[in-house]
Parts: sequence; structure tokens; C-alpha cells
Amino acid sequence: MMAKITWKGIDIKEATALTFKILKLVMPVSGVGMVSTLCLFLALVYYWFLLPYQLFTYPILLTLVLFLIAHWILLNTLYNYILAILIHPGKSKGSGPSKCRQCRTNRPERSHHCRTCGYCVLLMDHHCLWINNCVGYYNYGYFMKACLYTWLGAMYGTLALLPEVFAFSEEKSVIFLYQ
Repeated sequence: MMAKITWKGIDIKEATALTFKILKLVMPVSGVGMVSTLCLFLALVYYWFLLPYQLFTYPILLTLVLFLIAHWILLNTLYNYILAILIHPGKSKGSGPSKCRQCRTNRPERSHHCRTCGYCVLLMDHHCLWINNCVGYYNYGYFMKACLYTWLGAMYGTLALLPEVFAFSEEKSVIFLYQ
């Protein structure tokens, strides 16, 4: 039988169950909802597990630096992700050498018709489920930066939790202090 794990009087199992109940209510079917829910879940994991570990393990100045790095990555990820969603990818104005078979209008080179959006997109890369928008001329940079910062956040979380994973396997983990 496993002992009840608490942190600051909060039962971790109950808190996790409540988080998943909230996620079921909040998460719509779209990719934007799934990404938003994932960001919320990762923020909760950070505040419940990683930050307490860092406070118990590292000097306060190092913890502050790691805290600022984590939030800088988070804010950049959200900023670029939101702009990739909100900025229009660029619609063809009807001038160019080729003709679209669906729209029956002229379009510039490297423009493609999006079946989901229903129009020709300038320098279309793809229609992305995660931003519910096409990735095109005007929002391509924001989309790529959001992907980069998402990857940086995943690497930061992995590297920050790695010492705790090894300590947990040797039963020297900070998590055992919560019991």
C-alpha cells in the first residue's frame, strides 16, 4: 500500500483527478483546445512538482533563474502560438500566372488552394490542425517560432526533471519528503 502523498496539505492524487476533470470540461475537439489544455496541464505540473523540487534542491538564486527561464520560454511559446492563430496567412488577390481549379481565379506562384479554408493561400505550407488555420506567408514565422519554443520547453522540462528521476529511482527523491 502506497502512502498518501501530499504537498502543502494538498493530496496529489485528488489534485491530479480534479485537474483531469477540469481538462475534460475545457478541452474541445479542436487542436487549439488540445494545445491550450496541454499548456495548462504543463503549467500545473511545473508548479506542483518541478518548482517545489527546485526550491528544496537548489540555492534560491539558481531557482529564481530557472523560474525566469521557464516563464520566458512559456511566454514566448504562447505569444507566437497566439499570433500564428490570429494572423491571416495571406489570401491570393487573383493575380498571377496560374489559375486555381477550385476558385477559378488567377493566383501567384507557390500559392495553393486550401480545401479546409476554401481559398488560395500565399506561400501555403499546410493547413494546421493545431492552430486551426493555414500556415502561409504572414504567419509562417510565428508558427515556426512557436514550434521552436515548444521544443525548448520540452527540453527544459526534461533536463530539469532528470536529476529527480535518478534520485527517485534510488529512493532519495524530494517527493519522499511529502509523505
